[in-house]
Amino acid sequence: MPSNGPSRSDASADGKGGSRGPAKGASVRTPGSILFIAAALVALALVPLGLEVRISTFEREIEETFEPAMALAADVASLHARQMSRFQEYLLTGSGAARRQYDRLRREEDDLGSELRAVLEPMDIRIRALFLPVSDASTAWQLGHLPALGGIEGPEAFRSQIAADRARYEALVRADGELRDALAREVAVGRRRVDEARRLEWVLTFALLAVALVATFAVAGLARRQRRLVREAEGRRAEAVRTRREVDAILAATADAVLSIDLEGRIERINPAAERLLGWSEVAARGLELRQVLSTPGDGSDPPTSPVEVALEAGEVVDGRESTVSTRGGRETRPVLWSLRPLIDGRDRRGAVLTLADLTEIKEAEARLRSAIRAREEVMAVVSHDLRSPLGSVSAATELLLEVPLDAEARARHLRGIERATARMNRLIEDLLDVARIDAGQLSVRPRPVDVDALVTATLEEARSESQEREVGLRRVVEVGEARPLVDPDRVGQLLQNLVGNALRHTPRGGTIEVRAVREDGSLRLEVEDSGCGIPADHIPHLFDRFWRPEGQEGGGAGLGLAIVKGIVEAHGGEIEVESRPGTGTRFRVRLTPSWTPTPATPTPGSS
Repeated sequence: MPSNGPSRSDASADGKGGSRGPAKGASVRTPGSILFIAAALVALALVPLGLEVRISTFEREIEETFEPAMALAADVASLHARQMSRFQEYLLTGSGAARRQYDRLRREEDDLGSELRAVLEPMDIRIRALFLPVSDASTAWQLGHLPALGGIEGPEAFRSQIAADRARYEALVRADGELRDALAREVAVGRRRVDEARRLEWVLTFALLAVALVATFAVAGLARRQRRLVREAEGRRAEAVRTRREVDAILAATADAVLSIDLEGRIERINPAAERLLGWSEVAARGLELRQVLSTPGDGSDPPTSPVEVALEAGEVVDGRESTVSTRGGRETRPVLWSLRPLIDGRDRRGAVLTLADLTEIKEAEARLRSAIRAREEVMAVVSHDLRSPLGSVSAATELLLEVPLDAEARARHLRGIERATARMNRLIEDLLDVARIDAGQLSVRPRPVDVDALVTATLEEARSESQEREVGLRRVVEVGEARPLVDPDRVGQLLQNLVGNALRHTPRGGTIEVRAVREDGSLRLEVEDSGCGIPADHIPHLFDRFWRPEGQEGGGAGLGLAIVKGIVEAHGGEIEVESRPGTGTRFRVRLTPSWTPTPATPTPGSS
């Protein structure tokens, strides 16, 4: 390297007289200058070629990935608009052709969505994540059409839901727009990179050409500069100091951990990022063996040898290999991406440089993405399962009413069955919407003075028919006095209905369910206690998870009721507890801390 020669000549000049310094400096500098010219010429040929390869990579990425993705996203948005048009035509005219066109467009959307998902797969995770709101919004919007398309309510009855359908469609349009905007930004960034790379190519080409010319003239004027070798040596010493400081600053600002290792495998220095990652200070780590500072999985040998040590001993160049490292004392294990490069001084290998990139945030983001995809698949599976049964009931009853002449009582019985099936599907859709609001933090409550006694009574009256059918007794205990709490009666009524319905499903014949509402220390305590089979201790932590059911359990709800209960409690700033013993029963206890009105207000209906 050119900088090594002057340093040696400076040392000679300082130790053995000034007359030998310039001569020796000239003899060392000449081949260094020739090598510098050669390097400049090689760089003049290779740098534009490398930049051209980089430009081609950017352009290919734009043409083969981002632009097709933009086109597919635009096609998907266009399909959504055409679906909306066909659905509105169906609502206005009841046309079967419009219905068939709507179904065809939905199938085309599924195909385009799969193709778009495949194109987005190699992109950055933040771009892929924008496809999830589009898919979720499309699913919610299309689910809202089922009452009209399924032949239950029909287009006429659905027109009362047009405002809600329009809101879901606008949410879908926004999600489409955000995805397309993100892709457009990526294309713009890619094109800026291409333009910047081309400008850099021109600048570097002229710069390298200028450097080569300057170096050529420098060789010609080498004899005249020999008198200034001592002064230049001093300048080089100062430059070395500045360079060392710059290197220290770069290492300190580097986000990845960097470790310098000597030929014997001992730590020479580490940067601040390595101190944070491994839990060692540079002073404490200096001079220690690599295995003492860097704890990684071994290769099965005794004593264990890590892959980093194997690569270090072999002098290998390693790029981007995943592993895990333990912090000092083994308190924590983190995933890393490590690379190893030999540290070369001239022609001599002085050691190696090890870099460690912390993958913790990337792994967590991947886990969150997989969890989101799994949750979406669970939603689709549960919805398809729980809608199929009532749809089958409606279809069978409708077919029977159309084809078989029945008396008035039989027709009324089948129509009531259709009504119950429709109500069941509507409850499932409402539960799904409530869960979506809870996940988005948008479940709103409208507190007002509530007659707790009337609220509990209404809840039990609504459950009376099912309790009589199951031969389960219902009891109520209300001790709140005349004051009335400020809560949302609809949401609290929904909370009580879900808890009572859950208790009815798990209480055997002859059992009892007691609903208590008690005021204590300014809080409103609501309890639903049953004499059912109880809940195993290992099931309790999962009770409020969406779509969770114990393994082997058949029937019951979709697994949304208790999740909604927890969301309603948290929206009121309260808390919920579960006490259960297998074989003796279960008690759900809700504590709310509302404000209280000192005098009775106008009674408010409490059922949701």
